[in-house]
Amino acid sequence: GSFTGRIEAFKTVWERFDGSKDDFRGAYLEIGYFPTGQGFNYQQGRFVRPRFDVGTRAVELGFRASWVDLNDTSVQGGEQLNLGLAVNLYLRHNLRIQSNLLHVRTDEVAGDVRSWIAQARVQFNW
Repeated sequence: GSFTGRIEAFKTVWERFDGSKDDFRGAYLEIGYFPTGQGFNYQQGRFVRPRFDVGTRAVELGFRASWVDLNDTSVQGGEQLNLGLAVNLYLRHNLRIQSNLLHVRTDEVAGDVRSWIAQARVQFNW
């Protein structure tokens, strides 16, 4: 339908030649909504772009929260939390304009940064 949601968590283990290991973890939650009524389809294990009539447009609003912890025994890479809002405009079945506003927070190991990132991009598929 018009609402989408995804959640994913991961754990990565680095095994070194000396037998030591480092574990890193992360996760994200993503929620999307098409106020124009379209929705994502899921076919054969992958997401398919929304379908809409020629001459119309699709708009997607999204929220995402992501977290990663890159600290362990021999590596102190820091921890990061991102909160993001997105507006995606689908002009044609193969043309999308994406815009995001992210709030980034890192811990003192990674520089104790609190900042905002605004980005936009255009995606065209042949």
